[in-house]
Amino acid sequence: MSSKLGTLLSLIFIAFFVLLSADLMTIQYLYSDLDAKSTSIAYIIAKNGRVTDNLIETIEDRYGVEFSCLSHCNSSPGDIVDFSISKSYQPVFVSKNAMTITVKRQAIIGYYG
Repeated sequence: MSSKLGTLLSLIFIAFFVLLSADLMTIQYLYSDLDAKSTSIAYIIAKNGRVTDNLIETIEDRYGVEFSCLSHCNSSPGDIVDFSISKSYQPVFVSKNAMTITVKRQAIIGYYG
């Protein structure tokens, strides 16, 4: 009887471990995806020359992220633009509330071009 009870308890712990692992893998995937998108967005900002409302709307529509310009949004060639992109994720096991995963990057205006 105790062997069966031990097996059932261990299966519960294994189920929790699988849920935790799935959440952590999904969070890592989302972070890697945001990192790759930030490289493309930095290229677009460098080619465009400045961050406008139209450019922000285009970035958010194309990449499915929330874009925030942190500094030097209207700049001249050679300036460094700080920006962040973020995405919301509702975890299964890690938290009851939605998590926001954010990546902060920089782009140099006029670097490509």
